[in-house]
Amino acid sequence: MSLPFYPSTSSNPEHISSIVAGASHFLILTFPSSRLFSIGDNRYGQLGIPHSPTSITPSLIRIDTFDGIRIAQISAGAFHSVVLTEGGEVYLFGSDKEGQCGGNGGGWEPATNEELQASLEEMDDGQDEETNEIVQVCAAGESTFLRTRAGELWVCGASECFSSPYMY
Repeated sequence: MSLPFYPSTSSNPEHISSIVAGASHFLILTFPSSRLFSIGDNRYGQLGIPHSPTSITPSLIRIDTFDGIRIAQISAGAFHSVVLTEGGEVYLFGSDKEGQCGGNGGGWEPATNEELQASLEEMDDGQDEETNEIVQVCAAGESTFLRTRAGELWVCGASECFSSPYMY
């Protein structure tokens, strides 16, 4: 599969380093450029691109929001996507119907969720900033899980066991 706009060369090969799948969308992260591509269903903005004439994007699209940002991890829920940068920032986009993007978030443009970040800081137990850094993300169905360096698990989205967001 060739990556649009960024073909590999023998002197600078580009590789796919990670692929994740939602209900009907995919995110593809490349290395060494750390460019992010998406393909598939975009009804709720889970591809991280503006509205398209059809809800299905049949070819790879580069998500230029992340140009120049080093991405550490990607994940895809049913109709939302999560990106963790090497700097510890979490970007959420797509459906937020069940609060999976932190409530009052989601949408067509990848963005950090300021309300979710404020909630995480409010619930923090007084640990230092480095200990509370998000180091792992996971999206599943209509939920998002965020793990801190200290091992705490923050959860938001659809579940009867927790409200959005909640720490375990």
